[in-house]
Amino acid sequence: MLLILYDDDIVITGNDPTAITSLKRHLQSEFEMKDLGFLRYFRGIEIVYSSRGYFLYHKKYIVNLLDRATLSDHAAFVSSFVFTPYATSSQTQTR
Repeated sequence: MLLILYDDDIVITGNDPTAITSLKRHLQSEFEMKDLGFLRYFRGIEIVYSSRGYFLYHKKYIVNLLDRATLSDHAAFVSSFVFTPYATSSQTQTR
């Protein structure tokens, strides 16, 4: 199990759903917190779930930077990026 704590954000992940539920219940008994469900954004990174795995995107962070720099026509710039997921080691061994 992995617990990531940053400011007031907590991410709990692992391969044992029972242990995760137990930890969340314990934390909720000690601290005021709520479960927001599956992770969608964390520290400016978007997490997308698919049957092929998890994909991490930084598009929202880039758009925010362009907005802060007052680059008004950033939509074409950002949409021209192509995000290609990296192959896992098991995928590269079978090819």
